[in-house]
This record gives sequence, structure tokens and C-alpha cells, in this order.
Amino acid sequence: MATPSSVSIMETLEVVSIISNFVFSFVLAVVGVLGYRYYLAISKSNKKEKAIELAKFYKDNVIDRLSIVEQAFKDLHLDEYVKKFNRIRHRSFDQTDLVAITYEETLKYIKAPFQNEVSNLISDILNCMEYFALNFTNGIADSDSIYQVIHQHYIETVETLSIDICVANIGKDEFKYYTNIIALYNEWKDISLHRQKLIDEAKGNALDKAKIANMKAKEDINKILYNK
Repeated sequence: MATPSSVSIMETLEVVSIISNFVFSFVLAVVGVLGYRYYLAISKSNKKEKAIELAKFYKDNVIDRLSIVEQAFKDLHLDEYVKKFNRIRHRSFDQTDLVAITYEETLKYIKAPFQNEVSNLISDILNCMEYFALNFTNGIADSDSIYQVIHQHYIETVETLSIDICVANIGKDEFKYYTNIIALYNEWKDISLHRQKLIDEAKGNALDKAKIANMKAKEDINKILYNK
């Protein structure tokens, strides 16, 4: 039979054990939270560094070489087809989007007498852009870090090569080409249009306020002149 003193000691040990377990669990939780925050900080830093690295890759492999393609389009009078094609917003970039131009225009574009150098360059640029976009659509790099610097050129480049992308995806309903290019384009295009809408609304509000202020000023002047 346990004595009162032994019972007291056992109860004390149980309390100490419970407190110890609680403190240990609390410390583990704190360490876990701090470790997770550290991981997030390191991960975010790595994603920013990767984005900067990709920005240089994009400049070297896309920006610096696209002018050759654009000049070839002008020489063959294909730039007008591209402008016409992009008068409407494209999202799927497959044969369904080719209705933006006539069948004859599509055929003329496909049969355009590009030099092999230009045809290969278009293909290579698209492959480089697919690699570039893949890193952002899969969360490997932080797109916010370079959006402001590159998004406008990226959007314009995709639109310049949009017919090539659509032609490549004819009959590819299930397994499409350049899916990452398309996904990043749609994401950045939506952001760009939304921000432009906010800017336009802000300008409109500012213009309305200016008109109201101008009318108020005229009323005040009329009152002063009338009182005189």
C-alpha cells in the first residue's frame, strides 16, 4: 500500500512530466515555425535569383535575336497578317484561333519562303521561351521579380509568333505545344490589361475632378463678377 508521501511524490513526478512534455512540444513547434519561415525566406531568395538569371537568358536568346525574325516578316509582308491576327485576344493558341485571318492568309503564312536560318531561329526562340515560361508557371522562379521589366516584350513576342504557335498546334487538342508560353502569356496579359484598366479609371476620375474644379472656379468667378 502506498504511503501518502509516496503518492505525493508520484503526483509531483506526473506533473513535472506533463510540464516537460508541454515545454518540449512548445519548443519543437517554435523551432518548426522558425525553420519553416527560414525555408520560405531562402526559397523566395532562390526564386528571385532564378528569375534574374532567366531575365538574362531571355535577353540573350529572345530579345537579341527577335529583330531578325521581325525583319523577315516585314520583307515578306507577313507583319500585316500578324497585326490583323492579334486584333482579338487569343487564349488557346490553336486552330480555333486561326479564324482571325482567312484560310488563304493562313496558307500564305505557312508557305512563306523563309530562309532556313529564319525558320530555325523561330523554332529556337519558341523553345527558349517555353523553357523560360516553364520556370514561372511551375513556381521555380518568382515572376513578380521581373514582370515589370520583361512582361511587355514577352507579350509582344508571343503575339508576333502567335500564328506559328497556332499552326504548330493544329490537330493537337490533347497534347499541345508551347503550353507554358501560352499559360504565362495569359497570366501576364491579364495582369497588364487589369492594371491598364485601373490606370484608365484613375485618369478618368482625375479628369472628372478637374472638370468639376474648373466648373466650380467658373461659378466662383461669376459670383464675384455678379456681386460687383
